[in-house]
Formats: sequence, structure tokens, C-alpha cells
Amino acid sequence: MGKIKIIVIAACFFFTVLMHSLLIPFYPQFFDLVFGISDPMIAGGYLSSLCLCTIVCLPIWSKLSKRMGEVNVWLISRSIACLLSFVCYFISSIEWFWLISLVMFGCRSTFLLSCPFILKASTNINKSSIVGLFVVLMYLGGICGAVMGGAILDYGSASTIFLWISLSELLIICGYVLVKLKSHALVDSVLQTELRTQYPLTLFKLCLISAVVCFSNFIIQPFFTLYIHDVSENLTDLHAGLIFAIPAIAALLIYSIQIFRVGNFSNKSLIFLGFFFAVIGMLLQTQSQLVCIIVGRCIYAWAIYQLFTRLEGFLFDQTSPEHFSQQYTIMVVGDRIGEVIASFCSALMVEYYGLVYPFYMSTIGFLVAGLLFYLLFHRNPINHQPLKALP
Repeated sequence: MGKIKIIVIAACFFFTVLMHSLLIPFYPQFFDLVFGISDPMIAGGYLSSLCLCTIVCLPIWSKLSKRMGEVNVWLISRSIACLLSFVCYFISSIEWFWLISLVMFGCRSTFLLSCPFILKASTNINKSSIVGLFVVLMYLGGICGAVMGGAILDYGSASTIFLWISLSELLIICGYVLVKLKSHALVDSVLQTELRTQYPLTLFKLCLISAVVCFSNFIIQPFFTLYIHDVSENLTDLHAGLIFAIPAIAALLIYSIQIFRVGNFSNKSLIFLGFFFAVIGMLLQTQSQLVCIIVGRCIYAWAIYQLFTRLEGFLFDQTSPEHFSQQYTIMVVGDRIGEVIASFCSALMVEYYGLVYPFYMSTIGFLVAGLLFYLLFHRNPINHQPLKALP
């Protein structure tokens, strides 16, 4: 695959994450401003629904991509998402908004096939670099999305966010059209024959650990900006969004200067260090002092970057190129299950205990994930031979 196609696909991925991140830290404020609903269970339930939608839709898109090709699936799904996001701007009923926006986000979930598509179509490319690139793009989109979302809520109308999403979908569709026009041979080459894929025990072990990591990472997100406002009432939503985005900013710096390559640490050692510093970072964020929260976010930033990149790297080391999409989909579904549970737990804790308790639960989650990784992989090293299809 040429560099131009990789850049276009990566740019489409980035803009999708950016638009998706506009409201992630602000859903409680969004429902209050647009629908007059301040119940934290509504925001938590909606986020859980978004994750469930991905769990349902992504395997379907993955199956379709085997028959139609990823680029065709992207064009169809994003065209539907463009129309539905425009409709969401005009909706005043919470019930209709819930339904239509979920379908829209389900169509947008096809962006998760981007990284496996590039790895599958490029045999001479460094896997770790591509995985690291997409993790950084995920974080960079989180930076811009959190800042842009906070600015829109502070200085504009909350519902206009869906007009921005619709406009971004048009740009993304143009990008995919460009890829399709320049890569007919590529699209044909990635269409896969029907093969039964072997799903080894190692894959499900990684999915379990990754799901717990995603649970621990996501549980603090729905009400993070409210927690910041509770700690310091003088901060605006824009300021809270910047603090929320610290891990994303740090991930960009880490990738740029290749900090994760320094030293003689193995992947396994870096994962254990990631769990350790994730716990330290979370505990610092439980302190009701803005300085401690910012320092904790910086420490946590390094930790969560290592965990995401190393766990995904393990997955792709275990998978042959023709099965990247299917087995990556399984891992993503596991991650979304973790996020579904996290959304409900976060809402319940905020409603009955307080805004700081999701941070305590996140700390426990990282400890559990670290223990699972030790038990499942410490005595049984991962076999790095790629998996093959069953006869």
C-alpha cells in the first residue's frame, strides 16, 4: 500500500475519533443543556448504549468487509452516518435522539477496521509503528475533540456538535472515494475467501485483560469534567477538556520522540510498569487538589499508552495478516464490553457515592488487570508464531 493511501486512511481515522470525542467528557452537560436532563444514569446509560452498539455492529461490518472490501463498507456506512448525524441536529425528543444517534455511531464504528486493513494490505510495514501511529491518532483526536467540545459548550450551542459531525463525515467520504479510485487492485486483493479462523486461548486471554484495562480507563471518563469543576469551580469546560486530554498530549510526545524504545525493557516488563504507574496516576487523581490531578494525569498518560500499544502489539504478533480484521474485532468487542460495564458502574457510583469513587474503582481495575496478566502470561510466555486458518 502506498504512503498516500495510508495517510488518507489515517486522516479519516483521526477525524472520526476527533468528532467522536467532542462529547465523551461532556455528555452530562450535553443532556442538561439540550434536553434538560441532569440524571447521571441517563448519561451513563447512553454511553453504555454506544458501546453496545459497537459490540453489535462491528462484527457485522467485519463480515461484510470480507465480501465487499473495507473501502466499500466505509463508503456505505459513512454515507448513512452523514445523513443521520445531520438529522440529530434537529431532534428535540430524547427517545428519537437516542435511537437515531446510536444507529449513526454504529455506522461510524467501521473506522475501527482501519488499522487491520493497513496491516493486512502492507506486508513490508513495521507492525509496531502502525499500531503506535493509530494509538497516537486515537489520543490526538481525543485532544482536539475534548478541547473543541469544551469550546463549543462554552461559546456555542451544544446541538451544533452534530452539524460538525455531519460535515466531517462528508470530508471522510471524500477521502475514502480517493482511496477507492486509486486502489481498485488493492480492494480486490483484500477480499478474503471463506476460511474458518482459529481463535486460540491466547487471543481470549488478551481480550480479557484488554477488557479490564478498558473498563479501568473508561470508568473515569463520563464524569471527569464534573469532577474537575467540583475540585475547582473557577475552571471552564474548555479548561476541564484540556486536563482531560493530558494523556492524549503525552501520547503524542511519547510517539514523536520514541520514548517507548529507550532502554532494554521487554514488552512484558513495560506492561507491568504500565499497570504500576496507572495505579499511581489514578491514586494521585483521587486527591482533591488540581496540581495532584494534573501530575497524576501525566503519570497515567505514559502508563495507558504503554498498555494499549503493547497489548495490541501482542495481538498482531499472534495473528496472520488474513485474519487481522476478524481477530482485532474480537478484541474490540471485548473492550467495548468493558466500557459498557464501566459506564453503568460510573453512573451508579456518582449517583450514590460521589464523583471521586470511579477513580478508586479504576485503581482496583488496573490492579486486577495486572494480576491477570501475571497469572496468565508470566509462567506461559506468548508464542509469537502467527495463527493459520483451519483446514
